[in-house]
Amino acid sequence: MEGDTLTIQAERKAPNGDATFLLRERAAGHTARSFVLPNTVDGSKCEAKYEQGVLRLTLPRREEARPRTIDVKVS
Repeated sequence: MEGDTLTIQAERKAPNGDATFLLRERAAGHTARSFVLPNTVDGSKCEAKYEQGVLRLTLPRREEARPRTIDVKVS
């Protein structure tokens, strides 16, 4: 996180060894994506978790951006 921009970077390394390939579906290399987050996201409380090949991001809303409830009394 830098300001209101979230950047995700990843690098895939080539397999070690002297193997030769006829066809390889996944290439080695570096990739990055950046997202500008809305003002309603609290950037200081973001969490990231990587399990079994899945990256899960938790981006909580700011308290002032959450919907509020109003109790209505019926008489």
